[in-house]
Amino acid sequence: MSCPHAKGYGAEVGQDAELLRAITEAVVRIADAPVFVKLSAMLPNLAGSAAIAIAAARPASPSPTPLARRWPRSASAPSCTTGWAASPGWHPSAGPAGGRAGAQGGGRRAGHHRNGGIASSEHVRQYAAAGADLFGIGSALTGLDSAQFQDYLAELHGDLCRAPREDRCHRSCESAVPMDYATARIRSRVDYDASLFKLAFDSLPADYRDGNLAGKFFFLCVPGVGEKPFAVFSASEKSVIVRVVGEFSAHLAGLAPGAEILLRGPYGRGVPRFENSTLVFVGGGTGIASLLEIAHQLQPGNREVFLLGARTREQLFDVDQFERLGPVVLATDDGSLGRHGFAPEFLAEVAAGLPQASGSVWSSSTAVPRPWCAAVSRSSGKWYPRSASWAPSNT
Repeated sequence: MSCPHAKGYGAEVGQDAELLRAITEAVVRIADAPVFVKLSAMLPNLAGSAAIAIAAARPASPSPTPLARRWPRSASAPSCTTGWAASPGWHPSAGPAGGRAGAQGGGRRAGHHRNGGIASSEHVRQYAAAGADLFGIGSALTGLDSAQFQDYLAELHGDLCRAPREDRCHRSCESAVPMDYATARIRSRVDYDASLFKLAFDSLPADYRDGNLAGKFFFLCVPGVGEKPFAVFSASEKSVIVRVVGEFSAHLAGLAPGAEILLRGPYGRGVPRFENSTLVFVGGGTGIASLLEIAHQLQPGNREVFLLGARTREQLFDVDQFERLGPVVLATDDGSLGRHGFAPEFLAEVAAGLPQASGSVWSSSTAVPRPWCAAVSRSSGKWYPRSASWAPSNT
């Protein structure tokens, strides 16, 4: 009942009293398990919506527990976070002072669940002492990769099960990863075709030079509409490339210069380093948007070649910016510009013109659909056994 991205569903259902009541009643009627109704904290009457969800529960079934992105203000709460939480916290129906959420039903009590601000075993114990049964962890996971995520949860579980008590897991909800939003305004807009355009902002959260945002991305947010990740096309332009594919991008298409938008980031792992190498950048469609910043960062000490493809000539955007960095080979599906066909088909032609001096490295930075990745991998290995293909983490 909280997703902001689905038109006619999610948050739109959560704020419709009749739909909220009817759906909750229907689910509780057939569910032999606890029912969680996740509500958006952006609802105009969050308390009223929560009350509707609770009232919709049948007496013979466990009552639903409404969840929302709100920190429970209580004396027993961990002290690392207060007020509204950046990660999914929630506000139980029984209120912040404690008590069991929902009513007793069917011979079973309704569980009391706490999320938000949990980072250590001590935080879990504090919530357990306040009567919690389930514990959700969010902010403490920010910035962890898969292996670190697994190790952290194993350590946390070990601390809670170990007797005598010995806390080895030390982590905070505070993170170096930026979670705050910065306000920007649309400075200009360039339309390439009916569904593809470029937005340039008056500012980014910090001052970046070309290349500083290689392999990085920002979340663009419009309150009440949603947020989506976008790679920055050009740091100096403060620009992003957008194709209309859903509700959020369609909303961006309707924004005029001067409109306000929120930015969160940057995120992403960056790019590997190359020196004294020939770098071939292969990009297709909107994936091309990731390549310019990467090319700026890697340009010193390397030779760069670009193979760029799109459906039509209109969708091969800002080619001149790539031409300033190195030779560009273009391909379109309809033959309207450059080679006629699938861009990876011309990789052999591009490779044949590259220097093959002893010790040279052939690399491709691939920002393309999955079939392209496979084609690029096959081609690069065929001509240059020592080639290294790499795909930006945000594409």
